[in-house]
Amino acid sequence: MTAASSAHLTGTADSTKPSVFEILSHEGFANALKPAAFHIIKVIVERNPGGKYAFAYHYFDELYLMFDAVVQWHYILTRGATLSETFYGLERKLTTPKQKLTRLRLSYIASVLLPYISSKLERLYKDHLEEVITESQTSQPTQKKTTVTSKFLALYPYLKALVGAVNLYYLLSFTFGYTEHHSATFRLLGMSLGYMSQDRYKFMEAKNAELWMAANWKNPIMVPQLMMRGLGESVLYAVEMGTFFIQFLEWWYNDDRKARVALASVPVPPAPHKAHGRKTEVQSFVNLRPEDMDKCPICRKQFKNPTAISVSGVVYCYGCILPYLRKESMCPLTKLACNSNHLIRIYQS
Repeated sequence: MTAASSAHLTGTADSTKPSVFEILSHEGFANALKPAAFHIIKVIVERNPGGKYAFAYHYFDELYLMFDAVVQWHYILTRGATLSETFYGLERKLTTPKQKLTRLRLSYIASVLLPYISSKLERLYKDHLEEVITESQTSQPTQKKTTVTSKFLALYPYLKALVGAVNLYYLLSFTFGYTEHHSATFRLLGMSLGYMSQDRYKFMEAKNAELWMAANWKNPIMVPQLMMRGLGESVLYAVEMGTFFIQFLEWWYNDDRKARVALASVPVPPAPHKAHGRKTEVQSFVNLRPEDMDKCPICRKQFKNPTAISVSGVVYCYGCILPYLRKESMCPLTKLACNSNHLIRIYQS
């Protein structure tokens, strides 16, 4: 039973209006897709150490943005809704007929860019906050703070709380029937969510039927278009069929769940070695002399705020390894993929 076919179980008094359960479910589903895709990439990178797929790990946000842009554009053109909204049998409807095409384009841009910008701001805030906490615990400065950074750290929590409060207000108003917009974004776009109409189903069936008409494939002009649509439909069908599997992966590789697993389950990494045939900036400190074993492999000085990488076990200065991971997304010595989430601070008495 799909989510769309079981929607009546939590329906509202208005048969054309989706329930709060469906609204929250489709939003949760949309939020789960990116972490699940990230963990798939992470597994691939961890199974292939040496930096071969490090670019996909380092630039995952941008790669996912491009993938999401293609998928959501196809869904909005053919279904009038995003992937997660379509999964629950929902469709975006205009509350006023003015500037229909413009508002559809704006809704597409908002659906793709807002999650990307939100995740980038959240990551930026956590990184700068971590640096401030580190500087308060040690005399080693990681980076000079600018006025803009300080103001961002001070204002971001309030801005995030304000946006959450506004969306909660609209969700409650939508629940009790005071408005047809479930979020501030839909209010600004002049749109609402409703169940997919019969006209939309007929439109989708007609478009899919064109792919199976032999006469269309005999027309050289239509062949490239039909091939692209067929490829798009195949990919999208695979995404729909794999949604439950993706959600399972998102749970399986969830950081909260993994935090309960002992670090002993992490495979033992290979010993530090030279980067064979690679001339990189880490080549100069891959070979450690015996007298340097108690020093940071990067700065070759005594440890200041020693920090270990959980996936490799190598210890560095926190101020040395943090900027390196942000740039390279791998352990300098073992070449295992990692990021700042894998850092473990070592406190000495």
